[in-house]
Amino acid sequence: MAIEDVIDRLKAQLLTSGLSQKDNATFQVINQLIDALRGVISGSISSGSSGGGGLIATAPIVTWGEAGAILPNSRQLIPGDGIELNNVSPPQRRLIIESQRRTSIISTESERGMRGPQGIQGIQGLQGPIGPRGFSNNDDNTSILLPRPITPDANIITITDTGSVNDYDFLNADVVICNNASTLTITGLKAGKRGQLVRFFSINSSGPVLFSYNSGSSSAANRLLNAVQSGPTPIYFIGSCIVYQYDGSIWRLINHNQGSVITPTFAAGYYTANGGGGGWTVAAGNVAAMSYLINERSINVSFIVNTSTVVGAANTELRRVVPGGYTINGENVVANLRVFSGAAWQIGYFYGAAGATFLRFFYDLTGGTNWPVAAGNTYIQGNLQFGIQ
Repeated sequence: MAIEDVIDRLKAQLLTSGLSQKDNATFQVINQLIDALRGVISGSISSGSSGGGGLIATAPIVTWGEAGAILPNSRQLIPGDGIELNNVSPPQRRLIIESQRRTSIISTESERGMRGPQGIQGIQGLQGPIGPRGFSNNDDNTSILLPRPITPDANIITITDTGSVNDYDFLNADVVICNNASTLTITGLKAGKRGQLVRFFSINSSGPVLFSYNSGSSSAANRLLNAVQSGPTPIYFIGSCIVYQYDGSIWRLINHNQGSVITPTFAAGYYTANGGGGGWTVAAGNVAAMSYLINERSINVSFIVNTSTVVGAANTELRRVVPGGYTINGENVVANLRVFSGAAWQIGYFYGAAGATFLRFFYDLTGGTNWPVAAGNTYIQGNLQFGIQ
């Protein structure tokens, strides 16, 4: 087959390959290359047939492979990307053209560039819920905010002190865990810096921790300003917590939860009567229950006294010291009781006089009936709640 026929067939295959639609740039290059090759071959053959002799040796010739040794002016046809020259298996000298291949550029991470300008500030979010009410300050009636939750990096210590301690050095801890084996009374805390918070927790059921109000046993700057002033503010065992904040001159109580109820130590002298020549005799075994719980400036007292003895006929009142030694606040308090004295159960009542330090129990609702004289046969049961100073 003549070379001109091969080039013509190559031109025909190019025109029918659809490359002009897929990759027009490649199509134009190959098309021009075929045309140029056709022109060179035609010119060389024409010149050779006219008897010019060695024109083919000097004219530019395009070859499939390297032919510089035979044809010094030859130019090798080298396929580009997506083009394959098949000159191995029949039919030889085939030009195979694929669509243009695209390569992706994979960038490698370089050094971080300069920070860009700050973006536009977003709109303000919705207002959050109202926080819990603060505790009232007894001095100026202002509200003090509750403390923030304990953070993971808080300084926490555990103490085992008992008895009474003054100007207590808590080592500037954020949290003090009280593991006292008996009652611990703290009359003051070592002065801190303004705004400093400290929390105390009680974890031992063997005794409460009592915080004294403005006690002279500690220095003025170390004293405690509690809501309750007529007695100590206690914490005891499960659920207990008390929080103080230093204002630069004194420690102010800003949160308190007593935790468990406290059972006071028994003393026979706590039980008396108002009549002459007699009284109310109560032994430790007669007290089936006696406990109290302080909440802010009120106290809840629950008690059961069984098989006690009334001596003397002129007792209109049986009395018991307010547990914890607190003083009833400026309002008189009245509540019903369940009483029994040798005959049958009936309704009596409790009366708490403003400023008193004892509870007054009456046999019936008249308030003037003497308690029957009964040896080991007087019962009183009640649950009382009243304010304290």
